[in-house]
Amino acid sequence: MTHTPSEGDIGAADWLQEQMRNWRPPRPDTEMPRVTVRTAEFLARLDDGMLDYFREMADVLVERFGISRAEAVARINARYADIEIEPSGQELMTHELPEYWAFGVYFLPHADASRLPYGDEDLDGDLSKWEVRPAPPREWPVWTLEEGA
Repeated sequence: MTHTPSEGDIGAADWLQEQMRNWRPPRPDTEMPRVTVRTAEFLARLDDGMLDYFREMADVLVERFGISRAEAVARINARYADIEIEPSGQELMTHELPEYWAFGVYFLPHADASRLPYGDEDLDGDLSKWEVRPAPPREWPVWTLEEGA
C-alpha cells in the first residue's frame, strides 16, 4: 500500500526536520526541561544503540566546534530531554549521520532558511554565516557532566 500525500500532509522525516528547524532553547526566565529517566550522561531514555549515537553527536560537537564535552551533552540534553524516542524515531534519526542532528543542536536556522546545515562541508558551505544557538543556562539540570570531565 502506498501513501499519497494530501494537502498539509507531511511525512515523519519532514515533521522531524520541521521540529529541529523551529526549536529554540527556552529563555532563561522560562521553565527548564523536565528531567526524565537518565541513561548515563543523557536525560532521554535511550537504548544502547541510541546511547552510542547520542555520544557520537556529542563527539561531533566537541571535534567540529571546539566546545567542551559537558557543553555538548548539555546542548543535546536541552533538545532531547523531554522527547520520547520511539523505535520509528530511532530509525529516522539513525538514517542520518550524527553530524546532521549535532549541527541542528548547535546552529539556529536562518530566518529564510528551509533547512539547517547537514554537517557536509560541500552542501553547507561557510558555517560562519550560521548563528550559534546559545548554550543552556548552567543552573539547568541538563548539565550532567562537570567541565573538564
